Amino acid sequence: MKMRRIWWIIFPVVALCAAIAGGALYVGNFVSGFGACKTVVRSSIPSPDESKSIVIFGKECGATVGFNTQASITPAGGSFSSEKYPAFFAMSGLQAVMARWLGDDAIEIALIPGGGQVLKSEQRVGDIKVIYR
Repeated sequence: MKMRRIWWIIFPVVALCAAIAGGALYVGNFVSGFGACKTVVRSSIPSPDESKSIVIFGKECGATVGFNTQASITPAGGSFSSEKYPAFFAMSGLQAVMARWLGDDAIEIALIPGGGQVLKSEQRVGDIKVIYR
């Protein structure tokens, strides 16, 4: 009789603990996706010799981080990674940035006046000269 009474106590306690643990894991897994950033490629401009590309992109992190516009130079073909090919240019906001190659060793980045704040603007990327207008 005592053994039966113990099971009536243990079983509901174990079931309740399992339900709480399962719910916590589900909520943790669901919420973890909210803070994740994703890289959105807006355009890619190949070099005249087609060995490199200028990639215009932005990092989108949801409502907690504002929009941004960035540019990077990558080898042609293959997938783009902002970690592997860091930006040489970055500005706040979702801006219209015009980029073009002036040859295999120079590029031009044109900004529309009145846009966001420029956060990064390097003059060279390896052996490639960057001209801002």
